[in-house]
Amino acid sequence: MSTLCNAAAKKPAYQISDFVTNGIPYRAALATDGIDISDFMAGSCSMTGYETSPWWVVDIGAAMNVNFVVLTTRKYGRQSHRPIAVVIFKGVGTAGARGGLPPQC
Repeated sequence: MSTLCNAAAKKPAYQISDFVTNGIPYRAALATDGIDISDFMAGSCSMTGYETSPWWVVDIGAAMNVNFVVLTTRKYGRQSHRPIAVVIFKGVGTAGARGGLPPQC
């Protein structure tokens, strides 16, 4: 019997930049903090600054079989459905430490 888990929970996350409002940065780690509230105003959503090609990465820390990926877009007012492109990477180390994305599978 297989057990499902959130492999990204509490794992290091990185993004190209942080959106900051009222002195509060919306860092990548907010997306893996274990709080599954998608309301942006609740303060548990990550968000990049105004980027033309934004990216966000989580390092799950080990090689593992991934059966599916669930991403939830932030909700702000009536904006709740935004397009997301997903790319799965396999690599060693973290994107943040190298300053960019790892090689694509």
